[in-house]
Amino acid sequence: METLNWIHDKFLAFDKHYEEVFKYASMMVLEKERELKEKTFVETVEFYKSKKRSKDFEKLVGPTDPKVDALARERLVTARVGLLLRHSFFGNLATRLQLINADEWCSTAATDGKRFYYNSRFIMMLKTKEVEFLVGHEVLHVVYDHMGRMRDYRDWE
Repeated sequence: METLNWIHDKFLAFDKHYEEVFKYASMMVLEKERELKEKTFVETVEFYKSKKRSKDFEKLVGPTDPKVDALARERLVTARVGLLLRHSFFGNLATRLQLINADEWCSTAATDGKRFYYNSRFIMMLKTKEVEFLVGHEVLHVVYDHMGRMRDYRDWE
């Protein structure tokens, strides 16, 4: 019986230690994910700010007009619903991307894998089916992990 008590005590001590190690590891993973998300966002913004645009798209970058942004957001939501109805897999992925207005730095649309950045003026220039195509196009960047490959490419330089 004494041996069983000794084993039981050792097991409880190990279990407590394991729980502390697990909490610490979980905390470290969450911290690393948060840092990566912030870094990815900053890298995306810096990348698109540094890109040269054609003169046609240069005039689209600028301050946000709230009325135009509301209409553009509605068109994007409609396009995501259209994708859900016609191509449910891609529509499901599209609904998981957070819509972020990027009129200040993006002349068309972009994604970092978590967010869908858009220029409201550009969205308003497109036809309904073109907006749906654009959303699908950005979703495919996520599906094929183009952001991860871009990050790998930058690390190589």
